[in-house]
Amino acid sequence: MKRVVWGLAGKYCAGKNRAAKYLEAAGCLVLDADKMGHIVLEEQKGAVVAHFGADSLDSHGKIDRRALGAKVFGNPEELKALERIVHPPVIKRIKDEIESPDGHPLVINAALLFSSNLYELCDKVIWVSAPLWVRIKRGKSRDGFTLFQVLKRIWTQRKLSPQPWRKDVDIYSIPNPGSEKVLKAGIGKFLERE
Repeated sequence: MKRVVWGLAGKYCAGKNRAAKYLEAAGCLVLDADKMGHIVLEEQKGAVVAHFGADSLDSHGKIDRRALGAKVFGNPEELKALERIVHPPVIKRIKDEIESPDGHPLVINAALLFSSNLYELCDKVIWVSAPLWVRIKRGKSRDGFTLFQVLKRIWTQRKLSPQPWRKDVDIYSIPNPGSEKVLKAGIGKFLERE
């Protein structure tokens, strides 16, 4: 029997991680592609330094994600170069997990679910959306970014869309207007339908 796989996506600071917590509490296995990416960054440190330079490392010799982020966000060519290093190993780990015999629904939490084609592995996709002002407020408080840094992240994802063109997949849009109660109710309704 094929394992049930759901995608979880949305733009920067829309509330994907909060939605992931609700899905996990309901018994789903959640794979966080960003966290996997952080692990892969360290594993691929040589390739990162070869392309982006030694100033991509912190004083302890680990990848400095803020410094690396400053190099790639707003620079599409450099972002693609980083994605070529990180995405293949992350996608392999996700595919390996999908093949495991665990019967719990698996959720792929990935902002870049569509652009990395991970949606093709999913039976359904949950798209979390939030108003721009909510996302700006979250980015400033959660990440400690300046308004300019938050807007730069938002601008980088301006074309991120819940509607892929290459393959039809059922997409359930869940609004997150800044109220945990509304988001939790939206996740609950999705789970009831499944």
